[in-house]
Amino acid sequence: LQLASIWRLGPSFSDILLEQPYVRAVVRRGGELNLADLGKGFPPSPPQQKPAPPPRLYIRRLAVLGGTAVFEDRTRSTPFQAEFKPIVFELRDFSTRAATGDGYALEAASPEGERLLWNGTVHLAPFASRGVFEVADLKARTVWNYLRASLPFEIPAGTIALKGSYELGGGSPMALSLDVHHITVTGLGVRARGAAEDYIDLTRITVEETRVDLTKHSVDIAKVALSGGEIKAWLNEKRQLNLLELLSPTD
Repeated sequence: LQLASIWRLGPSFSDILLEQPYVRAVVRRGGELNLADLGKGFPPSPPQQKPAPPPRLYIRRLAVLGGTAVFEDRTRSTPFQAEFKPIVFELRDFSTRAATGDGYALEAASPEGERLLWNGTVHLAPFASRGVFEVADLKARTVWNYLRASLPFEIPAGTIALKGSYELGGGSPMALSLDVHHITVTGLGVRARGAAEDYIDLTRITVEETRVDLTKHSVDIAKVALSGGEIKAWLNEKRQLNLLELLSPTD
C-alpha cells in the first residue's frame, strides 16, 4: 500500500484527497490475503457484552485521483495477475452515525482498455449498500486467464459488456442480490488447448435480466439469444469428433 501524496486533510477529516495511491493485493498459495498483514501486531480488543457503536466520523469528501491497483492470485496452478489504472474514486457526505447521502463513485480501467464504472450508497449502522455497475470492453481472454486451470478449452477472443445493480443488506447472514440487466458477448472464439484455429465462433450472445440471490443460492435468467456464428466439426484420423476436445483435452 503506497500513497504518493495527500493533498488536503481537513481538521475534522471532512476532506481527504489522495493522489496516485498504489495497492497490491495478493492471495497467497495458502489462501491468505497479504493485506491482512496490516492488522497484525495490534493488541486484541477486550471482550464486550454488546457490539460497540462505530466511532463518530464524518467525511464530506474522500477522493482518489490516478490510483493503481494490482491483484495477484497465487492459489491457481497458473498465477493470475491484473492491473487497473487509473482508478478514480469519490465518496461524499459519509457518516458513521447520521443518515447522510453516503454516495460513492468508482471508475477503473485496465491497460487493455477494460473499464469498470460503479456507484451507489453505503451505510455502516446497520451496514447496507446498493448501487449500479457497468463493465465495458472486458476481454474474454482475461476471464479465461483466471479460470484456465479449470477449463479444458481456450478462449482467444471475445469482448464482454454488462450492466446491472446490486443490493447488500445487513443481518446474519448478510443478504446480497445482483440484477444483471444486460450482458453482451461479441466475437467469442473457443478452441481446444494448443489448437491453431477456433472450433466455435459466435458473433453475438445476449443475456437479459439475470438475477443472482446468494442468500437463496439461486440464479434466474429471463432470456438468452444467439445471433450469428460458426461451428467447425470434423473427425480426426482416429474417428474422434474434434468438438469433444473442448470437454476433455487430449493432452
